[in-house]
Amino acid sequence: MAVARMRTGHRMILDLRSGTEWLPYYSGEFDDRRIRVARELMRRRSGIAVDAGANIGLWTVPLALEAAELNRRVIAVEPVPVNTRRLVQNLRLNRVDEFVDVRQVALSDTSGRTTMTLREDFLGGAQTGNAAVFVDDGADDSWSRTEVATRTLDEVLDDLGKPPVSVLKIDVEGHEDRLLAGAQTTVSQNRPIVFAEWNAVYYSRRGIDVTKATAPLLRAWDYRCLRRVRQHTWIVDDLFRSRLPLEDVVLVPEEDAAEVVDLMHRVVGDGR
Repeated sequence: MAVARMRTGHRMILDLRSGTEWLPYYSGEFDDRRIRVARELMRRRSGIAVDAGANIGLWTVPLALEAAELNRRVIAVEPVPVNTRRLVQNLRLNRVDEFVDVRQVALSDTSGRTTMTLREDFLGGAQTGNAAVFVDDGADDSWSRTEVATRTLDEVLDDLGKPPVSVLKIDVEGHEDRLLAGAQTTVSQNRPIVFAEWNAVYYSRRGIDVTKATAPLLRAWDYRCLRRVRQHTWIVDDLFRSRLPLEDVVLVPEEDAAEVVDLMHRVVGDGR
């Protein structure tokens, strides 16, 4: 365990046995460029930010620092108890815990219970790390497991008084389609900018085409998919015609696509 000073100025308690956490410790960075875009969008728009799949707070803490400057809030959702405890520690370390509502649940399309597997980071001996919803295809049989509660994002926000959402970050290891299915009111009414990381391997194991599982919702919401096709080039892509895999993308309302593409080029594409 060690405390790292990140290049953006905040500090993080990191477990160097974790593949997710050791690189930020040595580099002082974690997804910095996309986080800068998210923070700029928070400044340009009213509403809160939601971190779905918050893990130990590598996105949550910088979003909370922005929220503190704007006198707003962040909702951080993380199902794994050990990750949630570290998340809270990192928020307190940076004195932004009062600006964050932490919810220890897995976001899905229904409320209930599900089984999660504790994956590579934990196998290496780390106390915190990556986890994914159990897939009953035999490949998950060797992983340690934990039972967690599930809720929809719409329900979580209802409990908090339905705050408007401007930015939504999603990193839920192959459960993105079900999270979005449980966030239909939130997305259709608030039209947030969505930073999403799709894990196609999990969809393949579930026997699902990731694009076909997601594209109908995006079409119904009139959302577009922004993706990087070269090092410094971002495009608005048509999910229904694209042959490119759905991986790290930004989902935006059509009316905001041009603005966000320009912002991605200036903040992400130029390497600053």
